[in-house]
Amino acid sequence: MLHAVDVSPLLAEGSGTAFVIPAFSVEARFDEADVTARASLRAERTNRGVRFSGLVEGVQHDACGRCLAPVSIPLRASVDEEAVEIGRAHV
Repeated sequence: MLHAVDVSPLLAEGSGTAFVIPAFSVEARFDEADVTARASLRAERTNRGVRFSGLVEGVQHDACGRCLAPVSIPLRASVDEEAVEIGRAHV
C-alpha cells in the first residue's frame, strides 16, 4: 500500500517550509481481510530531509475468528516519520 508524493519542490526550500498533502484513500487486501483507509498528511522540510505527520483512519472488514460472522474493525494511526537525505542520517 504505497502512495507516491512528489516532495522535490520542498527539498529546494529551507527548514520549516511545509505543505499539506491532498487527502487520499487506499484499499488493500491482506489474507482474507479487506482494508480501506484515508490519509490526511502534512510534509515539512527539516534540516535533514522531510518529516511526514498526520492521521490515517480506516476500517478492516474481516470474519470473526470464533464464529466467522462479518466484523468491521475501526483503524486509526498517527504518522510522524522523517525521511532523511543520504549523507545526513546520524546512526
